[in-house]
Amino acid sequence: MARGYSGYFPAMLTQEQQIWEAYLAANPGKVTNADYNVRVGQGRDPGPTFEDNARRAAILNSQLRLDATSYENGTWWIYEVKVGARAGSVGQLLQYQIYYEDAFPSNRPIQLAIVTDLPAQGVDRLTARFGIKLFVVPVVFSPPTT
Repeated sequence: MARGYSGYFPAMLTQEQQIWEAYLAANPGKVTNADYNVRVGQGRDPGPTFEDNARRAAILNSQLRLDATSYENGTWWIYEVKVGARAGSVGQLLQYQIYYEDAFPSNRPIQLAIVTDLPAQGVDRLTARFGIKLFVVPVVFSPPTT
């Protein structure tokens, strides 16, 4: 697991990082101990004909990666940060929960959450149906730096 630091969160694209930073700024103290780029799932092994280091890299690169996880007040949180979240974000989180439970067995509850700048039509109803928290954070994206 990787710990993020100011201005950089592994596995998040630039605009996703800006959404996450806006969420953290709007909710001080809510996420106090996050891990980023948490790898779950088995990954794909290319087989014994590959050198060990290439084989390990292939497995790591094919694992699912969670944007952010945290443990807050007796609950594990899994966050998916998306620009313009769509229905696929819900499916991603449901899949992540299964693999997260396999990788980190616990009897503690898991709360899934999407953090986005603008959800697509119907995402609010879909997240409500599955008990997923939906956090909409208004963001004015910074232009890319060169």
